[in-house]
Amino acid sequence: LAVYNVVLSVYHLKTNFTFGHYDLVFINCSNFLSCSSCNAYSNQCIWNLQTVNCISHEYKRSSLINHKRLIKNSHQCPLIYLQQSINRLAYNNNKILIIHIEQCNENININSCQLNDYLKRFLFISTNSTFIKSTNENHLCLLECSFELFNSENFHQILFHRPIHLDLSILFTNGTSLIIPRTHVSLYDCERMALNCTSCLQLDPSFSCIWCNNMCMFKNQTTITNKLICPNSQECLSPIIETIEPLLLPMNGGTLVTIKGNHFDLFNLSIYLADIPCHLIEEESSNNKIVCQSGDAGTIPRTGFVLLKFGLNGPQISSRQIISYINPTINMIEPLIGIESGGTLLTIQGENLTLGNSHISISIGNRPCQLLSLSRIKIQCETTLFSPLMLNQQQPIKLVFDRQTKISAEKFFTIVPNPILYSFDKYHQFQSFMSGGHQLIIDGDNFDTIQNIRLEFKQLHLNNEHDYQHEIEIIIHLDHFNKTSSLIYMNDPLIYELEPMLQTYTNELIIRGVNLTAIGHTKNDISIHIGCDLCPIIHLQSDKIICQPPFYRPKKYSKTNRLCYDSEHPWIIVTIDNIHSHVGYMMYPKKIIILGKN
Repeated sequence: LAVYNVVLSVYHLKTNFTFGHYDLVFINCSNFLSCSSCNAYSNQCIWNLQTVNCISHEYKRSSLINHKRLIKNSHQCPLIYLQQSINRLAYNNNKILIIHIEQCNENININSCQLNDYLKRFLFISTNSTFIKSTNENHLCLLECSFELFNSENFHQILFHRPIHLDLSILFTNGTSLIIPRTHVSLYDCERMALNCTSCLQLDPSFSCIWCNNMCMFKNQTTITNKLICPNSQECLSPIIETIEPLLLPMNGGTLVTIKGNHFDLFNLSIYLADIPCHLIEEESSNNKIVCQSGDAGTIPRTGFVLLKFGLNGPQISSRQIISYINPTINMIEPLIGIESGGTLLTIQGENLTLGNSHISISIGNRPCQLLSLSRIKIQCETTLFSPLMLNQQQPIKLVFDRQTKISAEKFFTIVPNPILYSFDKYHQFQSFMSGGHQLIIDGDNFDTIQNIRLEFKQLHLNNEHDYQHEIEIIIHLDHFNKTSSLIYMNDPLIYELEPMLQTYTNELIIRGVNLTAIGHTKNDISIHIGCDLCPIIHLQSDKIICQPPFYRPKKYSKTNRLCYDSEHPWIIVTIDNIHSHVGYMMYPKKIIILGKN
């Protein structure tokens, strides 16, 4: 309430008698909602047309009051005016304007409210207009007009360097309209009024403009319209580039480049690497890291800086580091031939082979070469299985860097048939004594292109330990080509000790045994040593070996200073594969006389 009626009485407590009373009226000027009700108590209140409110006479003495805008008499009061003296409307936002109508008629029929500039370039029509009568003052009505200030036609053609004044009018149902005089309604767009962070934060706070996502925008717009999250502290922080990786890029792009620093705003961010656009990877980027995928630089190598453009009106910064688009160089590839099954180790030597993200794929023809190792000057890969249609044909060698830059080698790779193995299959069996060490000879063709040869042994059957033989599977691996055969392990032969153990020198030494030739050993496969010297075998059969001992007593040490025996007489050692059997000693006379014919 604006008017309070109070009765002042003088009352005697003991006699319970009232001596007199007086009617007092208390006025709260600020509670009057209309000009006419305010000026009804003109002795105490006065209407301020500038601020659209009722003030006391004491308050009007303030130096802030413009006395020319004070209304002292009711007949000077406007019949229609806005509830707020200054109404600033932000584009891309919702706004409700309240219009006061004095001495109103409840039968007023209103169609809508309208906002337009004086040049009639655009028009906003209220989405809802509500006409209500004030409950506090009898002759006052309120008209609430709701506007949605979005996407007006021709709006993009207006420069908007400053707010635009708008006329507010009421359209009645009978087709007539009324422009409300002396209104201060202006439309503005934060984004167009400030082109950078500094100018945005220097705008009048009443505009409620903030710097967010590299642009100046209305504060409520960030949460209502775009659902954007902007920093609470509003200050203009310059973005800083600290490091860039990698600095060498393949020509046709596809490299993920990481730019680290501070104060990065990813909204409307443009990235250029030596003037070539780089596509932002938002899900891997943040305010202190930018990840982008390099674009195609064409065929000419180039060098330059990293340029970051933060929005149309935001800052632009360049890196101190230099980034380059270059092509890798291939100097040599070897070998240039390999078998159909693959497994050939290909070595590529050159320069700048680790540029970009070091993501390299190598192919021979249409078949991949599996990457094994990578350095700046060397790549190694292993060939895979080739199609038979590619045999004996020259196939191109291609390298792809970071999925987009393709390099073709000048030389070609020839694919030859797999090796041919004779008598090495599941029907053929090799033999060996249990102690091993037997030489396996595998005959075949086309071995000259093979780089890696490996034999793999797998036990097929777990026979009784007392069995005289065991069968083992043999797999030969020639690069990636393989074939299977089998190996029979037989019990070791028996080699008997000499009787007596100390044999007097003779020109024929007989050593006896059992199964000495069971797996096909010849004189060249067995050796007998007396000390450090050989005893050449002159006869071999299954149960005995005959050799010729050296004429002179062998020395204890070989030419390589290896100790051959540490006893008084030299040892007699029989060697069959991995079997080394000490069968006795040879006693040489101190002097040997050789008799012959005269």
